[in-house]
Amino acid sequence: MQRDYSVQQLLLIGVQVDVESDKVVFNHLRSCGMVKTASSEEQTECQDLGGQGYSVSQTHGLPCHAVKGWLPSMLAMSNY
Repeated sequence: MQRDYSVQQLLLIGVQVDVESDKVVFNHLRSCGMVKTASSEEQTECQDLGGQGYSVSQTHGLPCHAVKGWLPSMLAMSNY
């Protein structure tokens, strides 16, 4: 059975998927013990994840500790 969705419904579903996947990624990063701080489009402020070694960012490709500079807008990892 085919179901028709409005543009608004599709956008809401997309946001819900983004938020839930963000939670999954942050939980994994927190549990691995190798990530000190992380940020994302959903969590733009750096979050202290309690690990050691890395700063992970998916917020326009900028690492949490960057003041100036640019990295490709993919998952960027930089050694602390």
